[in-house]
Amino acid sequence: MSTYFRIDSIELITAGGPVSYGFHGPLTLLDGPVATGKSTIIELIKHGLGGSARFSPVVKDHITSVKLQVSAGNERFELSRATLGGAGVVHVRDLRSREDLGNYPVEPSRREGDEASTIGQLLLTALGLPTDVRASALSSKATSKPSIVTFNDIWSSLYVEQPEIDRSIAHHSDTYREPKRRTVFELFFGIADKELLRLKSDLQDAEQAVAVAESEEATILGFLESVGAEPRDASLADQEKARSQLAHYRARLQTLTSEADPADPQTDVLRDLLLTTQDRADDLRRELSSMDKTHEERLNLAAGIRQDLARLKRAQDAGVRLADIEFVICPRCTQNLEHRSTPDGHCRLCLQPEDSHQLDASNEPYEVAQMRVQQAETEELLAAGNARMEQLRQALSETEEHAKKLASIVDERSRELVSPRLQEFADVSEAIGMAEERIKALEERLRYWDRASDISRVVRRARDVRNSLKDAAAGRESLIELAKKELLAALTEEYARTLSNFGVPGVGSVRIDGRTYLPYVNGERFDKISTGGLRTALVVAYWVTLISVALREPTSNMPACLVLDSPRKSIGAGEALAANLYRQLDILAETYKGRVQIIVADNGVPAEYAKRWQRLSFSYQEPVVRSVKHPGPAEVITLDRLANEHVAA
Repeated sequence: MSTYFRIDSIELITAGGPVSYGFHGPLTLLDGPVATGKSTIIELIKHGLGGSARFSPVVKDHITSVKLQVSAGNERFELSRATLGGAGVVHVRDLRSREDLGNYPVEPSRREGDEASTIGQLLLTALGLPTDVRASALSSKATSKPSIVTFNDIWSSLYVEQPEIDRSIAHHSDTYREPKRRTVFELFFGIADKELLRLKSDLQDAEQAVAVAESEEATILGFLESVGAEPRDASLADQEKARSQLAHYRARLQTLTSEADPADPQTDVLRDLLLTTQDRADDLRRELSSMDKTHEERLNLAAGIRQDLARLKRAQDAGVRLADIEFVICPRCTQNLEHRSTPDGHCRLCLQPEDSHQLDASNEPYEVAQMRVQQAETEELLAAGNARMEQLRQALSETEEHAKKLASIVDERSRELVSPRLQEFADVSEAIGMAEERIKALEERLRYWDRASDISRVVRRARDVRNSLKDAAAGRESLIELAKKELLAALTEEYARTLSNFGVPGVGSVRIDGRTYLPYVNGERFDKISTGGLRTALVVAYWVTLISVALREPTSNMPACLVLDSPRKSIGAGEALAANLYRQLDILAETYKGRVQIIVADNGVPAEYAKRWQRLSFSYQEPVVRSVKHPGPAEVITLDRLANEHVAA
């Protein structure tokens, strides 16, 4: 038996005031000419449910938010969502408990640890549908990770959009949507429980893991083959042989070194003396380097003293030269000084007592005298440093010469033993280098073989997991195979009856495919039929078939709601087809009055059905958004036009 779900009302918040519509009874007809807003109101319902809707200019320019009242299972909610700013959340109020449930995000959070429920998860839970089912592809070679089925995927199987009504069934032609469409069908009719869907999703992941592992294994094995690598066992044997050769060559080199080392006491004494002499030379070099730095610092100090003495001398000379000048005007404020009374022995400018010693160039200030003493001490240190550095240089030269003579004596005594072995030394050293390179190359090759072995184990484990999941999924499917066959038979029979009632011409055989769940007519899939109006009838008949069977099947979970946008317009000149379509909708509404909701937006609804059911009529004088004046049909950019422009782009 289908799940109860219906749109109770919609309220549009506009600058000119709210616009409200209630939906009553099993069948609601939105009737009016093109460009009066019928598709807009259905898209706003989709928006209020958390979906991604197509907005016409009137929505973007004049509608700020939309408010829905919906019934889902045993729950009733009021959903409010802005059209522009803040559209990422839906505000929810529980109409049964009158409790404000707050904002629910439209999309799941990507922040780690944030597991807040989305509006879609709230609606799925209310409908008794799982929130964590992943949709697996038909092909086992699919490379993308299975996506979670959301409420938007459920709504795609309840709302037949005008641009798709003569093209597809729930966007089946979109590769990324197709797995979800089939999974939603299986959920609706109970032919795949949550465990089977999990197994299928895990199986797709396992297939991808096998493909990745096999690709990596093929890459490594291909590389080893391209470089002509020997098998792993042969490489291990070569490695062991190379290590044995390396040990032999190193032992021989050690023997040659021992044989070439003179062991007499006199040579040992000479070597010790050579080392001592070399250490003495190192000490002299360090001391000479330290003296060089000290001497440089003293030279800098002497230069600074000379500069300071020259500065003080210039200052003293300037004072003497300026002493005899008689100022008649103050050099600071330019006032006349001739008539000012000045005590004898005082400065005419500052009126301080004059110091006769400061005006005598022969008297040297205390500061200058101190600096001359410091200059003399520095020059003495420089002379002493130069003498010490000369001593160190002489001692270093003698020590280096002594070390050179000792080294020559030791070399002469060792040459008699080393010379006959020089060629063998070179040969053994070269053999050691070649053996080490050989071992390194073999280790690199064995790393590749080890990686290949690891990947082979990963491949085997991945295949085991895949085969286990495949067996589990097959076993699970076998349990519901009979129910699936019975369902497909019932759907095929109902689809044939519906097409007959529609009066679709030229129908011979029909079937609902067991893999894709799409309708076939006369052996051809519905979307391969060239006539657009006929395809519309096939698509609408399919959805009427699904909801008819769902309403009477006890295991069905399909929400008993169907929204059709402009079926008559898409059928075109087929007036009989359109009339028969409405007759079937009338029968469906009459049969399942309290359990089903059908909303049809169309132009020119047959009067006999408009009288029986709820009819919301719109015109250019009274459009859907009646708070906004209609500009006239020629000025309206319809959703149909926007969709065509998008397809063309």
